[in-house]
Amino acid sequence: MLYLINFIIIFIIFYTLNKSNLIEDFECNKDKNILLLTMCINTFNNNSKKDKKYRLDLYKKNIDNYLKNTNLDIYIVESSNDKILKNIYKDNNRINIHSFDLNNSKYMKNFPQSSTFYEIFSMYEAYKHFKLYKYNNIIKVTGRYYLPTIEKSLDNLDNNYKLYVQHRETKSKSKQTEIIGFKSYYFKNIFNEVIKQNKIFEHTITYLSKKDKCTNLPRLDLEYPVRRGGDKKVIYYL
Repeated sequence: MLYLINFIIIFIIFYTLNKSNLIEDFECNKDKNILLLTMCINTFNNNSKKDKKYRLDLYKKNIDNYLKNTNLDIYIVESSNDKILKNIYKDNNRINIHSFDLNNSKYMKNFPQSSTFYEIFSMYEAYKHFKLYKYNNIIKVTGRYYLPTIEKSLDNLDNNYKLYVQHRETKSKSKQTEIIGFKSYYFKNIFNEVIKQNKIFEHTITYLSKKDKCTNLPRLDLEYPVRRGGDKKVIYYL
């Protein structure tokens, strides 16, 4: 019974992705590359007031820097259904924020709580809500990082690739995913592989980088060092 429920959920998601792509030729901006920031103000493993304030202050600082120092339209998906950022930037037409409750959503009912599924379902929700299939390349950046040269990197992307992977790798040469870029139509391939392989996101991206037409993004230095969420390592570049 559980297997049948999982199959139905996955079928519905795949159908929605494919249906979205059916209309991209009629409603599109295929010359435009966009920036997608993933954020979660109230995490499932640490919901203290101190942690929430740190995340909120860091996210706001980064958003303000992207607004001040780039001309990019910014898409943000916030996965704990916290409306604070949405209210702060409600009158700014360059900021597009969608907040939803991922932890209690239909996506997570039959999948384990893990960073992989949190990440891929947040991206899927953003893809669907903002109709990101309309655009050319999507560059997803974890919201805790501010990259001062991101606009230049977007402008200089070689458009001949489907997948753009992070410069920094793990010691075992796995691709990391604090930043990842891809053709909008290619997202369904990423999503399908994550679900099918049921491996961590980094391993799936490493597999796809060897399988499909892929290139490395340049080294992108952070404006200021940031402590990573999982292992708490201080990061200086992506």
